[in-house]
Amino acid sequence: MKNFILAGIALAASSIPATAGATTTIVGDTVQCMTNTSPSSGCNTTTTPPGFSAITNVVTTGVAPEFFINAVPNGGSANPIISANFDNGILTLQGLGGTPRLITATVLTFANLTKPWATAVAGAESVLDGINGGMARVSIQNGLLRVDLRNIRWSEATTAQIAVTAVPEPGTWMLMILGLGAVGFSMRRRQKVTARLQFA
Repeated sequence: MKNFILAGIALAASSIPATAGATTTIVGDTVQCMTNTSPSSGCNTTTTPPGFSAITNVVTTGVAPEFFINAVPNGGSANPIISANFDNGILTLQGLGGTPRLITATVLTFANLTKPWATAVAGAESVLDGINGGMARVSIQNGLLRVDLRNIRWSEATTAQIAVTAVPEPGTWMLMILGLGAVGFSMRRRQKVTARLQFA
């Protein structure tokens, strides 16, 4: 019985780190990038201006840079180019070129096609840490990561980081539930020790 209890505790303990890892490690996930201004060509895996002619907006995360974003400024033809890269729970947006301009229209949406996003938090004192038009610049909506770039003056020196987590995969939840169930079952099966009083 003791061995069964210890095995149940070990199984539950081993599943907890796996759950934590699944919520932070997103390398290897399939992610799609879209923009509100040009859903098919605003994000791309290559920079071929003008117009980003080679359209591919789905990548497997882990190889930098993963996306190039053609942000829409307040007029002019030299749009800011921003790279987006996911690395171990951090999304980094980095200005790459173009004249520093005020972005007026671009809102990014990242869909994790492997497992839905769970949380997203912009880095402290980041250009994305705040509210625009009554909504947080960084948010999760229906499992999609939304990043609002509007009204931000973006230059080659601009960098922003967002900490992201994804929902654990079903297999991870199954391990944790089985482990906790085994512990509960073994505790229920323990024999109760009762004291008997005998009179001489």
